[in-house]
Amino acid sequence: MKKRKWTMKRIVDTLFVLVILGDIATMMMFVMISIKILKMQEVITWLIQQA
Repeated sequence: MKKRKWTMKRIVDTLFVLVILGDIATMMMFVMISIKILKMQEVITWLIQQA
């Protein structure tokens, strides 16, 4: 009984870590997309200024 509870705790901990890593990966993706959008806006405004 004790051993099963321990393995359950291990599984829960692993899932928790995976969720946190997933959140971090998602945040990184959002940051990358935001930077790309900002760069595109800069390029577009530069092109408008050049025209």
